[in-house]
Amino acid sequence: MSTQPPTRTSGPVPADSSPVGLEVEVDVGAVAHGGHCVARHEGRVLFVRHALPGERVLARVTEGAPRDSYWRADAVQVLRASADRVTPPCPWAGPGLCGGCDWQHARVEAQRGLKAAVITEQLERLGGVDVAAVPGLLGRPLEVEAVDGDGVDVEAGLRWRTRVQYAAGPGGRLGLREHRSHRVVEVDDCRIAAPRAAEVDPRATAWPGAESVEVVAPQPGEDRLLVVTPRRSDAGSGGTRRLRLPTPPEASSLAVVGDEGLTRVRGRTWVAQEVALPRGPRSFRVTGSGFWQVHPGAAAALAEAVVGFAQLQPGERVADLYSGAGLLTAALAAEVGGGRRGGERRG
Repeated sequence: MSTQPPTRTSGPVPADSSPVGLEVEVDVGAVAHGGHCVARHEGRVLFVRHALPGERVLARVTEGAPRDSYWRADAVQVLRASADRVTPPCPWAGPGLCGGCDWQHARVEAQRGLKAAVITEQLERLGGVDVAAVPGLLGRPLEVEAVDGDGVDVEAGLRWRTRVQYAAGPGGRLGLREHRSHRVVEVDDCRIAAPRAAEVDPRATAWPGAESVEVVAPQPGEDRLLVVTPRRSDAGSGGTRRLRLPTPPEASSLAVVGDEGLTRVRGRTWVAQEVALPRGPRSFRVTGSGFWQVHPGAAAALAEAVVGFAQLQPGERVADLYSGAGLLTAALAAEVGGGRRGGERRG
């Protein structure tokens, strides 16, 4: 967040003056990718966070130069609110605070509508796709639906994220980064973290020498996993000597990211993920630092969607490139015959 004092204006900005810190009243237009809405001031585009379409806000410029075609800004005061606006359930959501959540100031249903608008715009503008003509929509607008396993607080859109990566600030205190910044905001709790991940209190322990600590919430009955990444200056040969590891919380495995992958400190370096694939459940072993969907229902939803679109027949061959943990490989292999000959994984 800029340390420059705000300057409120309704006129043009002098050509040789930095706009950062400038505050302007604007009418907010359509949603844009990345948690922004589009507004205009004196013919220049403003990408405004913490706003909603149709609102009038006081926007403070956070990034930009006098001759840039667009500036970035935060809505620091709402002058005319949208009917979709709510008080953010997380006290760390707002200008200059945690940059992790884009839309906590909107109703959950409205958040899905904003995502649908972004997807539609990207498909039509970048992909040249007429979304209304896509089979299955029949002229209806694209709709983002809720996914099974949407957390224990579905109404507020909270407590669903199974992986939370905390950044370590000065002295190893954990927090979350400000939007487009390296500044670490120390928080008491990540409100979207799943219950097992939220049991790890970021304020309870310092992690000297750490760059980040990722908390992986497992499926029921398993220990959670904490994955520690040392600071770059501490990585490599002898790096772990500078990294001081505290005693992890109970029911937690602990691993450290190194040049050769994960080093086990306590417990396991992986978690098991069981997914209800279209042709039956399948268990996957996912390395703690590996990619896996953070929403508990996303893996099954993606597998079902891909299988449905592919319309494969027994005996056909499938190439699943960049297959990761093999989620889609397993689902597609089951469709064409199930064995190794049905789906081949390399690298």
